[in-house]
Amino acid sequence: MSQPYNVFISWSGERSKLVAQKLREWLPRVIQTARPWLSDTDSPENLDTPWLLFEGGAISKAIDDSSRLCTYLLGDLKPEDVKPPLGMFQATRATKDDTRKLVETINLSLSEEPLADDDLDEIFEAMWPSLEATIRTLPLVQPTKSFKRNLDDMVAEILEIVRSDANRRQIETKRLQPPVGLTSAQVEALIAGVQRKQKFVAELLHHARRWELEHGELRIFFTKEKRSFAEMLGSKDAIGKIRFVAKEVLGTSVEVVFLTEAAPETLA
Repeated sequence: MSQPYNVFISWSGERSKLVAQKLREWLPRVIQTARPWLSDTDSPENLDTPWLLFEGGAISKAIDDSSRLCTYLLGDLKPEDVKPPLGMFQATRATKDDTRKLVETINLSLSEEPLADDDLDEIFEAMWPSLEATIRTLPLVQPTKSFKRNLDDMVAEILEIVRSDANRRQIETKRLQPPVGLTSAQVEALIAGVQRKQKFVAELLHHARRWELEHGELRIFFTKEKRSFAEMLGSKDAIGKIRFVAKEVLGTSVEVVFLTEAAPETLA
């Protein structure tokens, strides 16, 4: 399996997307241990958009001592412009000095043996003009139209989302294969234990299609469509949390392996 992702880039709007795409290719050239993953979907390019604030709240709940969340502010945005929950985290303006601080944070977070400051400074100085060129040539901000939605419409939409999510979970439960070598109750206890340590890892485990335990190896299978979930779980930190909880639940130490396989046929 390829090396797991360890930097997750989310974007909001066309301008943000351009910078996010540049960061995806730029970061590994500055910090060789960086393996960015770029979201395929965006949030509206508006700090006051409820969906962006909701997304930020969901992300904030997944943050623990081993994770970092930073915002990258384009144009004239200042840290004080960012409302909670995103406003609670490190805000970086898209300037040379702030970007250098962001790179330093990433460098220290990704590896037990980060690049020395002198080496990082030299690489950053050489690579900054490339990122700066992208930032300087961004298109102008498109004005956003503000509108007030009818309360009944918003309630109806929320109910539809909740019902759709419940139906999706029912379908996914039917598609799940029974675990081999361990019980369903043990799988549930394992995920619950990981949930207490890091919610984000537990949420990814919920998407596993089946579990197997054999000869001291815990195999967790995902469909090929969810390969990125398996890759994100392949980090040393995530595997360590799962192994720790697995020993508590199963009463023995196990090796953890993530595998992908073809998706089952669509249910009628």
